[in-house]
Amino acid sequence: MTIHSVIELCTEDVLLIPPTGSPIVGRKALTEWLQHESSDVISVDSEIRLLRGNETMAYKIAAFSSTSRVASTGEVLTSSGSHLWILERSTEGKWRVALLTWMLTD
Repeated sequence: MTIHSVIELCTEDVLLIPPTGSPIVGRKALTEWLQHESSDVISVDSEIRLLRGNETMAYKIAAFSSTSRVASTGEVLTSSGSHLWILERSTEGKWRVALLTWMLTD
């Protein structure tokens, strides 16, 4: 998955709250944060624990496991945890991520 494809899944004012560090607000800031992280996602597996919503908003809680490769070293990292997504339906009818936060268990 490319940075561009991740950004396309988000609202213009997306809020990302990582387990450490400051919140990231907006597509531009998220793009810069993802470029700084510079790892390539190899795989992501998730198991939805709860999914609720209505016509305009929804939220998802899931357990996840991801594997990525650090661009600078080639090191392969695996992480797992839980995440919360809050989604909004756009005027075009597309669901977009408005808020994403997660916690790691390893």
